[in-house]
Amino acid sequence: MDVNGLKVSKPGFNVLNASNLNLQFISIASQLPKLMGGSVHRGSAGPSDVYYGKTFTGIPLVFWTPSFGDHFNRDGWLLCGTTEYFYAQAFVYPDRIRFIHRTSNITFRYIVWDFST
Repeated sequence: MDVNGLKVSKPGFNVLNASNLNLQFISIASQLPKLMGGSVHRGSAGPSDVYYGKTFTGIPLVFWTPSFGDHFNRDGWLLCGTTEYFYAQAFVYPDRIRFIHRTSNITFRYIVWDFST
């Protein structure tokens, strides 16, 4: 950690001189280019996959938030790994996000950051 924020390197790389490609996390998100963002709506329960259009060598940084009808997540964006928020879950893979929901009329909003550049 320094004046530029917090960095966490991938295993086997020195965080002091690792390139962005070899970092697991950078606290200053504006340093990372946004790969994509958007939303997916489902009227019925079940999984929804959103593909990135590329395959990362690891798990990318993803923020997401669900909306149930007119109820929006007032807690803000959630950081993905495998995370559950009420009846909604998000699983992040190297090539896609899988949203799973056990309720109807749900919209997932998401942002995927590209650490591989």
